[in-house]
Amino acid sequence: MSEPIAVIDFETTGASIGQGARATEVAIVLLEAGRVVDRFQSLVQTGAWISPFITQLTGITNAMVAAAPAAAEVMQEAARFVGPAPMVAHNAAFDRQFWRAELERAGLPAPQPFACTVLLSRRLYPQAPSHKLGLLVDHLGLPRTGPAHRALADAEMAAALLARMQHDLRSLWQVSEPDHAFLSHLQRCPARTSLPCWPVAPSQPDSGPCGPVSPLSPASPRRLAPGLLRALHRPFLPVPKTRPWFVPVFSTAHALFAPAAGQRAGRWGRSGQACTASTFQRRSGSLRRGPGLISPFQSPCTEPRPSCG
Repeated sequence: MSEPIAVIDFETTGASIGQGARATEVAIVLLEAGRVVDRFQSLVQTGAWISPFITQLTGITNAMVAAAPAAAEVMQEAARFVGPAPMVAHNAAFDRQFWRAELERAGLPAPQPFACTVLLSRRLYPQAPSHKLGLLVDHLGLPRTGPAHRALADAEMAAALLARMQHDLRSLWQVSEPDHAFLSHLQRCPARTSLPCWPVAPSQPDSGPCGPVSPLSPASPRRLAPGLLRALHRPFLPVPKTRPWFVPVFSTAHALFAPAAGQRAGRWGRSGQACTASTFQRRSGSLRRGPGLISPFQSPCTEPRPSCG
């Protein structure tokens, strides 16, 4: 029987505990065997002021939290709801810091390990145009359950994303039990890896972004499943840049040695000043002097006629 996983989301007054931010809302969705079995949601009264920007972003006002339960009471209920279950969040570094800080203020321990669906999505869905929660949910065809930047809606979408990841690991990679321990190990694998073809949706199991996926082809998930983690640890082969490697090298050499050579030869620009390395800088493979661009194969001296090499 699969272990329950608690998917959590906080709405807060700011981005960091270190800057004095506090929680304004917390929601937790309990996921078991890929299905939501329970939910917890509450606004949080901490006494912290909510700025107009945060109110516009989340819809949570100072009046709403003034009528909410105190933070210590909410966190006691949240800790009781989670129990020993491991936790998951989208951008877990953010939610983990508020989970631990608010529990510490309430005098409660926070032993739960965290896994991050952002880190996991970068490894499982590298072709996604974005790894933000809403855009990733849309990319995978998962339903939106409510307005963004409200804790319960975001927690439910993160839970649906986690369930989809576990489903794909079972069906495409034949991982028998993608539990929290496996996910925690997977998210620590290098992100920039060369992955095999990956079907976009379960409704199209025989097609992928690289073309048809045959059970006998090298890209078949059936053949690659036992080596999933080994595949993720393979060195990433970067796509060659369109610009030849020697252009920036030539630019750098030109920037370093051409002015000195011009000075030694006693050549001067039309401005009457010797060319020095400070008269130009390399920018994106070209040399910049004033507002104009000079080709790496031209002199950095005053145009139109080069006079120093």
